[in-house]
Amino acid sequence: MQNGNDRQRLFFALCPTEAARGELLAIARREIPAAAGTLVESANLHITLTFLGDLAPAQRRCVAQFAAGIRGETIALTVDRIGYWCGPGVVWAGASQSPGSLPRLVEQLRAGVSECGIDIDPRPFELHLTLVRKTSQPVQPRVLREPLSLSFDRFCLMASYHASGGVRYEAVESWPLPSTESA
Repeated sequence: MQNGNDRQRLFFALCPTEAARGELLAIARREIPAAAGTLVESANLHITLTFLGDLAPAQRRCVAQFAAGIRGETIALTVDRIGYWCGPGVVWAGASQSPGSLPRLVEQLRAGVSECGIDIDPRPFELHLTLVRKTSQPVQPRVLREPLSLSFDRFCLMASYHASGGVRYEAVESWPLPSTESA
């Protein structure tokens, strides 16, 4: 599904498994008051690696071509904290420790995006999974009592679509991140 001028709103992401998405939503229900805002739909849970914006078909082909050449490692991390951004009214889950393979992957993606002539957001990468949007009350940042271990063996090119009730994200392509044992 593309808009009338064949451009797509795209970003690179890590997508949790269905089971992990269920556990993330359980954390949100346990840690965040129900009245705090709108819980993100399970299918929309992800870690944004690099936002690309509205791309033309030729730009999409370019980013897909360089992404296919990336040789990263499986990414294992522990979601162990809840945070809050008051500006956008977002509650998120994050990790205190970022594995070295994650910033390397982000840097490879940013370099490839730049080579495709796409401007990227210069802000540093912040590891987070948005759990709640449009919060009506601040949520105190804290460490989780029960951390969640996640592992990612692929990264995805995601499309963002406006749908009734909000935004919907869909993986349009993905590429493997081989384990360090097989690399």
